[in-house]
Amino acid sequence: MIDTPQIVKTEAAITAVIHLAVPRIEMQKVFGPAVHDLMVALAKQRLKPASRIFAHHLRRPTAESFDFEVGVVVAHAPEADGRVHASMLHAGEVARTLYRGPYEGLPAGWGELRSWLEASGRKMGDQLLEVYRKGPADSADPTTWETQLNQTLA
Repeated sequence: MIDTPQIVKTEAAITAVIHLAVPRIEMQKVFGPAVHDLMVALAKQRLKPASRIFAHHLRRPTAESFDFEVGVVVAHAPEADGRVHASMLHAGEVARTLYRGPYEGLPAGWGELRSWLEASGRKMGDQLLEVYRKGPADSADPTTWETQLNQTLA
């Protein structure tokens, strides 16, 4: 289900984001409109995304809720515009893997990554990053979708 994870060092990056703290059941309802609002705000400022869309979870999701930023990496900080504001992805070590398949399988992919980390004796941090490398805009076939999973390390 996932590729063999690797431990990698990430670089800091400036991001344009919309922060969302929502019940888990609301995630799919709010994600698309947030991406739309983000892209409209960036276009108004003539800022081009330097990455694919991501979800940066600021704390580990619970059975009830998500607290995350939907965003993209940008060359310089955007001006605040409605829900859109500047943020950062911080440098550090992460466990990284690639999950292939529909979004409904992401919890199982994360479970596999956590199991790999526990078996390797690594301590996990609180933050997660999903980078949506290929998705519905690229193909109607969800078996071709790719999501990069990044788990911060303590």
